[in-house]
Amino acid sequence: MNEQQLIRDLRATFPKLNVEFDYPFSTELVGVAMRADPSTTMPDGLPIFDDYAGVETHDDGVHSGFAAWLHRRGWYVEPYGYGSWCAIPLPTQEEIERYAACQSAVSDDCPF
Repeated sequence: MNEQQLIRDLRATFPKLNVEFDYPFSTELVGVAMRADPSTTMPDGLPIFDDYAGVETHDDGVHSGFAAWLHRRGWYVEPYGYGSWCAIPLPTQEEIERYAACQSAVSDDCPF
């Protein structure tokens, strides 16, 4: 799913969520910036984003149901700034393998 499809799904499923195409960290990467106030909730009535929620319902301030919703579409979410979050595509299998090879090369040659 590309960013335009994700934005369309986010707006249809979570109409109170403010979403836009944006990735502030690099022009070569893709991301979808999101902002939500506490009234933007999941079906269980809990906010999508809550930095103070317990680990039973939220992981790093993101509702576990929302994180799962994004993951099923091939995306994950990271904090972008106070009250802002950025959905980023999950890495491809090729990217995972390339990263693992780089990590292995560093680990094999590192004397520490």
